Amino acid sequence: MNSLSGIKNIIFDLGNVILDIHTLKTINEFEKLGFKHFNDLISSSKSYGFFHDFEIGQIDRYTFFDKIRKSQNINVSDQKIINAWNAMLGDYDPKRIRKIKQLKPQFRLFLLSNTNEIHYNAVLDKIPEIDSFEKLFDTKFLSYKMNISKPSVEIFEEVLTKSKIIASETLFLDDSPANVASALKTGMQSRVVNYPTEWLNWF
Repeated sequence: MNSLSGIKNIIFDLGNVILDIHTLKTINEFEKLGFKHFNDLISSSKSYGFFHDFEIGQIDRYTFFDKIRKSQNINVSDQKIINAWNAMLGDYDPKRIRKIKQLKPQFRLFLLSNTNEIHYNAVLDKIPEIDSFEKLFDTKFLSYKMNISKPSVEIFEEVLTKSKIIASETLFLDDSPANVASALKTGMQSRVVNYPTEWLNWF
């Protein structure tokens, strides 16, 4: 990786950067509940449908549950939906948390994630209190609370404005090339994380 000279701030994505994501596990769990071609349902709804609405906080969890049930007229409990939905979340990795802790004295650290209230609460439960996100990051920017999501350039501009940080002094790490491309448009330095632990070797 190029020199970090001039970098004062680092913005981390959550999924596949700090925590592994296994979407296939969620697809398999929903298919066990009787849903057919759940991958197609996620793909067709992610950008404009109710999955996206949930991710940007336009609908609450109960509306989300109802829309999943109605999508294929399958009567399944809220808890079973939660369990299947959270199946994609990987395990807590102390190595990545330790690296963030090591960076904290040198940089201002931020979290910027496309996520929803169910996933985020489940992630918090995975991380021991001693390593809590409250202590790791200066500020956490979550799509479902901001009502906007990556790769919109506006979400990056909002992070810069609210954090009062300078784009050229900021490094953004994300597993999505589209998200990285949008961050670059704001003047941030930005890098694609090709596999979840890759960034550990960059510092």
